[in-house]
Amino acid sequence: MNRGQARIFGIIALASLASAATFCPDGKWLRSDRTCQDCPLGCNLCNAINDQPNCISCNFDKAIDISGPVGVCVDCAKGCEVCNGPKPEHCIRAEPGFGPKTGTKELIKCPKTCKYCSSDYKCSSCRYGYFLENERCVECPSYCTECKKEKPTDAEPKCLKCNPGSYLTAKGYCNPCEYQCVECSEVGCIKANPFYHYLKDHKPVECPSNCKVCGADGKCTECVPGWGVRSSEGTCEKCSTFKPGCNACKDGKCTGCETMNSVGIFYNLINGECVECPRGCHKCTDSKTCTKCLRSLVLQNDKTCKSFDIYACKEMGDTIDKCRACDDKYRLSDDGTKCNFINCPSGQGLNAEGLCVPITILNCKKSDERDKRCAEPATGYYAVGSETKPCPKGCSKCALVDSKAFCFEAAKAGRSNYALIINDGVVGTCHSSCGTCTKIDDPKSCDTCRPGYVVGIKRSGSNVESICIDPTIECAVPKITSPYSSYCDSIDPPNGTTSPASKKKSIWNSFVDFLWSCLLYTSPSPRDRQKSRMPSSA
Repeated sequence: MNRGQARIFGIIALASLASAATFCPDGKWLRSDRTCQDCPLGCNLCNAINDQPNCISCNFDKAIDISGPVGVCVDCAKGCEVCNGPKPEHCIRAEPGFGPKTGTKELIKCPKTCKYCSSDYKCSSCRYGYFLENERCVECPSYCTECKKEKPTDAEPKCLKCNPGSYLTAKGYCNPCEYQCVECSEVGCIKANPFYHYLKDHKPVECPSNCKVCGADGKCTECVPGWGVRSSEGTCEKCSTFKPGCNACKDGKCTGCETMNSVGIFYNLINGECVECPRGCHKCTDSKTCTKCLRSLVLQNDKTCKSFDIYACKEMGDTIDKCRACDDKYRLSDDGTKCNFINCPSGQGLNAEGLCVPITILNCKKSDERDKRCAEPATGYYAVGSETKPCPKGCSKCALVDSKAFCFEAAKAGRSNYALIINDGVVGTCHSSCGTCTKIDDPKSCDTCRPGYVVGIKRSGSNVESICIDPTIECAVPKITSPYSSYCDSIDPPNGTTSPASKKKSIWNSFVDFLWSCLLYTSPSPRDRQKSRMPSSA
């Protein structure tokens, strides 16, 4: 290779190095050959772990699975709202309107009136305006948002809460209030619409014309914009009729002016009068003296406003082509004719000469190139001196604490991915029986149970604890060997036969046991049960 060829080869190599990426924009990851690659399908943010894309944020319809070497975005099973894998058994929380099928982890669609169903189209909780009866959701009476039957033998339920704008009668029904009444009772209206109406003899009455708020005597206390109160009469009068440019007034005195008229002239309130400021002026002391100009105009020594075209200049110099001071993040040139931007854009840092140059630290958005320190790592990375390192899988934001990567924000799925939690800076998943939890892989830390699981109460001597169990497994063994007998006693055995204990119960006790089993299924927090006194077994 001769000297000319070597020189050409060196130029090509330098050009290639200059064009190599140091960090990638959102939606891409930096490969070891310093090229930006697209994040996998369904993943909108990712970093690199062992030169492989590691997803740290998924699209709305995806969840993050961190069971493998890197985080990947997966589809939840049909009917599943939160999951940590693609299969039905990975479901953490069912979507409203779905519930588990008996004997499987498959999710099935509930009846339209159910919010959640326990199994085989049996409702466990109802939608707004319905109540639960014999595992079915029955509609409440009109205007009723919450109702129930006091006794199973009652023909109709009684309302407990009514829609806004209606009231609860002594007989347990909801009656609507009259028009413009927002709160009422059996005696009539007790609170009228606070705007344009007032209450008189338990009836809403309209305020005077152009009045927005009036008192109990019907006199106006606040008028619509452009009108002012005449206190002595309790009526409203148009402000501009006696003060040109006035749009706020009280008792015949102007208290505010139009911001700007139809031809772009600003008004200022001066001694109770609306004064037109000079053209281009925002604030003035009289019709000829400006104190503040509109944006892009500069106040002159003669108190008038003039324009000039020096970008980002906030104070003009002695002449129209000179600037005295620039906006923040801009620096005045030596000759005073330009304002130069000094806040370097993403991907560049400020060097010793005050110039913005490309960042040389990989996976760094902003840096101080004077001491080779990364000031803002790319998403999914943390800074370690003059380099960056990827956050652990399942983590989107982390920092170096005690020589370790401490995670303070878990990777995000498009759905609320409660499957990923953080304990002491470490990301993990809940125990397989939990829906939500407070500790990684701890069956005793469940806040809610995953679909198909229920809260089981376990007694061992004086110790009592509750965890999420699979009733199709735990209640299939004989009572004497099941540690969760207090739950299993309240439901029929899996083979369809009736337990000896349930044969002795009255119809009313069986109904109570049925409700208890539903409460166990829908209980929001097993840990809360441990904190309170546990109910005695049947």
